[in-house]
Amino acid sequence: MNLGLILGYLAIGSFLFYFFFKNGISRYYLLYLIYLFPLMDLKVVPFDYGNIKVFDCITILAILINPQMLIHKWKWNNTIFLLFGLFIATLILSGLGSEFPTRAILSIVTVCTPFIFAAILYHEIISDTSFAKDIIKALKFTSIIALAFIGMQLLIGIRFTFYEMLNQNVTGGTSIRYPGFFMDSQINGIFIGMIAPVWLINFDNPGKLTFKHIAGFSLMLGGLILAGSRSPMIGIAVSTVFMVLLLRGDLRFQLLRYVALGACFAILLSATTGAFDRFTTFDKSLDFRQNIWDGAFDIFKEHPTLGIGMNNYQDYVMKHAQDQSLMLDDNEIFYLDAPENGYLKLLVEWGVIAFSLLMIVIAIPLFKLFSYYIKGYDVRLATIFGASIICWLISSISVHTLGDNRIAILLSFFIVMTALFSEKEIIFSETD
Repeated sequence: MNLGLILGYLAIGSFLFYFFFKNGISRYYLLYLIYLFPLMDLKVVPFDYGNIKVFDCITILAILINPQMLIHKWKWNNTIFLLFGLFIATLILSGLGSEFPTRAILSIVTVCTPFIFAAILYHEIISDTSFAKDIIKALKFTSIIALAFIGMQLLIGIRFTFYEMLNQNVTGGTSIRYPGFFMDSQINGIFIGMIAPVWLINFDNPGKLTFKHIAGFSLMLGGLILAGSRSPMIGIAVSTVFMVLLLRGDLRFQLLRYVALGACFAILLSATTGAFDRFTTFDKSLDFRQNIWDGAFDIFKEHPTLGIGMNNYQDYVMKHAQDQSLMLDDNEIFYLDAPENGYLKLLVEWGVIAFSLLMIVIAIPLFKLFSYYIKGYDVRLATIFGASIICWLISSISVHTLGDNRIAILLSFFIVMTALFSEKEIIFSETD
């Protein structure tokens, strides 16, 4: 039994003990997920039986132990719930019509659990807005663990991990791209890019950034450089511009000064260390990806409405699109399990209906944010949360991100927080 499987079962077992000890209270389910965040994507059920992971098991067990945690809080006429129902129904139809229906149907569990997490988080914060501080504190703790992982990999090597094998892009270039507690350095970069804006949140004084906030944000950007992934670097750059445009008053000027100083530092870093050398090979990488994208889009055009079924991409290309493959160093053929693009992966497997429903769910909080901003409400906190969604949207252009439960958890979290903190009534008292 490998280390990842052992840690996965330990995480599930300790959750049962912890959750019973806390009397099945929903906030402790949420906090457990965030504090043990690195373990949430460890696989505990084989791929062909749904690819169930630690996060999925913990969420299912939490609902079985305390079903009221979800049922009595869910608004059955809620727009999001209706969209979710249509989304799941579409995925079921997609799975039933696919060439590999068993895996596709079982895999639907893995898209239900992030929605369950989001619903519980939403109602927990609605009932007690001060809980937002606790969950942000837990996220900051997780980000420190992520940097500590990278630090250990710098000291003793990339085998400081609980995965038996790492993605080939970790050592596939001229330098090591550090994966942290992920299998893939690209996903590590996306995680860091999404979580970095959290360090800019100041609940006590939302209009001011202290040294602690700037230092935390800067450390996360340093971790992003070590991860060596271009798309989240672009994502965090665009999301920072997004924050500068929407933030107001002193907070905007503080961030502008930081951006100007950071740009000078980045130029110096690139000139002296070559930290951004991978951007010089951007055209070559784009050409490589373009061929894969064209092949994936051809598959989508054959199955536009319902797709080929969840988690069926690799088996499908082995049978029908062998050009979607790579030749490894040992002359072994590797058939792609994703087309180097998160949107295409979902379009091919889910079809346009399910994909569109998911995009609507993601767009709703951003629409609310812009709407309240135009009306003149204070949306500073919502803007920071929304910046993380922007970073994810850009990062997904070059990699399938939702295959990792930890990114799905983060995206669900930021969708909920952006929606909630866009609303005028979501405020903190001095005693919170």
